[in-house]
Amino acid sequence: MEFKSYAINRQLKGFLETHQLLNSQSISPYPNFDVNDILISPDGSHLEKELKNLLYVGKRMEIFFTTTIENHPDYNLILHSLQLRNEQKTTLGEIDFLVEDVKLQQIIHVELVFKFYIYDPEYHSDELMCFMGPKRKDFLKKKLHKLHTHQFPILFTKECQEALSKLQIHPKNIQQKLCYKAQVYLPYNKKVSLPSYINSDCISGFWLKFEDFEKLSKDSTFIIPQRQDWMVFPDFNVYMSNDFWSAHTAVEKLIQQGHAPMLWKKSKEGKINSYFITID
Repeated sequence: MEFKSYAINRQLKGFLETHQLLNSQSISPYPNFDVNDILISPDGSHLEKELKNLLYVGKRMEIFFTTTIENHPDYNLILHSLQLRNEQKTTLGEIDFLVEDVKLQQIIHVELVFKFYIYDPEYHSDELMCFMGPKRKDFLKKKLHKLHTHQFPILFTKECQEALSKLQIHPKNIQQKLCYKAQVYLPYNKKVSLPSYINSDCISGFWLKFEDFEKLSKDSTFIIPQRQDWMVFPDFNVYMSNDFWSAHTAVEKLIQQGHAPMLWKKSKEGKINSYFITID
């Protein structure tokens, strides 16, 4: 198998093996639509052309979700990314997916989310604000608010009803579910407990500030993966590894450019860990 096809299949596997973030409906009324429950190990090598130059992780995950549903005998993909506009041609939003459960003869509206979060319990008094992207933006609280107040309710707008009527589908006959996959990074060298509504299986590594980089073992080897590989299990057989100071220089340059890079570390004993290096 060519390297590109191998890389795409690793990314697809990483998507499928990333867990649902929320294990309780206490903070979101929408039940999980868990892709892991319908895992059939689809082959993503045919997606090379579609994924070419598509670096935005969210869009890549939508393609992986689509190919997973399309390859499962119990589900039909009715539509993906239904754009909704009003009479003035202003975009109102979109429906991520409509999926039919063939066995139950049930149509499901699925909103898909895939995130990388660092958890900083000291950041805010509101726990939901303590889950954020590596650049300390993109907060879990704000994403949930958007889902609850806009992305799910849009199903019941006049514009959506008109679009679905052409498919002979009525919104009241549709279930709504959330596929919220995330990888969570805990503060390095600190003992913390996640809130009960967060799935601890999502823990994927640690985060630390660049000023603390030298606390990492200097006899380890390091890799700075490309963004489209962030979701995969670290593979030291694919990327060229760096020694400590080479990695330090490369990370410093990325930090100066405003990035918060992911870093894979392999100790001399062979233990592998994943990190996010943050600016502050």
